[in-house]
Amino acid sequence: MIASFGIQAPGDRLDYAFDFSLRPGEALSGTPVTAAAPSDLTVAVVQPVADPVVVWIEGGTPDTVYRVTCEAATSQGRTVRGLATLYVGPAGLDDLLLAG
Repeated sequence: MIASFGIQAPGDRLDYAFDFSLRPGEALSGTPVTAAAPSDLTVAVVQPVADPVVVWIEGGTPDTVYRVTCEAATSQGRTVRGLATLYVGPAGLDDLLLAG
């Protein structure tokens, strides 16, 4: 299943969460790997890492839909993956939201 992070204005830096719903007693091990396609979106994992994994997203090109992925290893040897879409809206979106 692909989650949707919704819409973000160009220039915003916002936090989003990947919820892996780990098994009882299971934890993430190491730092999750994140990526975005196209690659001009910046995705950074918040430290310390826990489930859900919180990421900060910024940048991107106006009017572009991004696929954001997060992959992590668990203490039980599993690899968990999350996928979400994020739409970076048109230039001036912040101005429209403030005026409305």
